[in-house]
Amino acid sequence: MKLTRTQQVYFEKYTKDLIALALQGSSPEVNTDYLISLIDFKDFGKRFGEVVLDKCSYTDLKAADKAYSDPAVIRATIAIEDAIATIVPSADDLKNVQFMAGVLTSGAFKGDQMMNALEDARPEIQEQAIKNLTAKA
Repeated sequence: MKLTRTQQVYFEKYTKDLIALALQGSSPEVNTDYLISLIDFKDFGKRFGEVVLDKCSYTDLKAADKAYSDPAVIRATIAIEDAIATIVPSADDLKNVQFMAGVLTSGAFKGDQMMNALEDARPEIQEQAIKNLTAKA
């Protein structure tokens, strides 16, 4: 897909802002300016935009960008992410272990993603995941 000049400029800025935000939030020691200087955002933004616009229209993207910039949407997103990170699906811990191990071994995570998630999981979730994987073999 060929991007218009307006779209190219939009995606150039969008990708630069996105990378800068991710780097700034990662660690105070990160030299954001240096890392940003390594990227050709004109090229990166163009390639990024082509992939995005294969999946949705520029109008859809602009509408989503506007919605995501709304303070109410930002607050709601933060609240939902916090709830997802802190509230377990069941009051029964055994069911939570089985659920988490089931999610990790379901195929939703591929290769390294699954291994990293398992590495970060509680030991009982790791044990259940091993049982799940062994049963599938």
